[in-house]
Amino acid sequence: MTPSTEGIPSTTIFYENVLAYANARGLKLEPRFCDIPSNEFVRPDLKKVVNFIEGGLSQNSPIAFLNLCNGEEDNLEEWHWVTIVSLEWSGRGERALVDIYDMGLIKKADLSLWYKTTTLGGGFVYFTPVNKISKQHPQKQICD
Repeated sequence: MTPSTEGIPSTTIFYENVLAYANARGLKLEPRFCDIPSNEFVRPDLKKVVNFIEGGLSQNSPIAFLNLCNGEEDNLEEWHWVTIVSLEWSGRGERALVDIYDMGLIKKADLSLWYKTTTLGGGFVYFTPVNKISKQHPQKQICD
């Protein structure tokens, strides 16, 4: 996927480009996305975000993670996409850690810290084959 002059600043632009590529090759994919708005008062709660990520990982789908502002999490670069490859979630739901693949390296990031301190937000995207998901919510955000 070739970024525009402004990069790929939204989950919608990301998944639309992936779908165009997949359709051109005869693949039928269904995007699932979870946007994290800059306004912390309208964000889905962290548990719903974690459930979204767990849903993708449980289907062996890597999760594309758009970080527009890393807040206090130093292991993320702002205005940057990375791939979440694993998740650790505490039993009480206070802390979520993710392993991300970024520039050839696996890094650990505190997702809960990012979620609490990002000022621009971001989002998450994964894909499933059309025949493996419910048709109830095609192309709909599923973490709110």
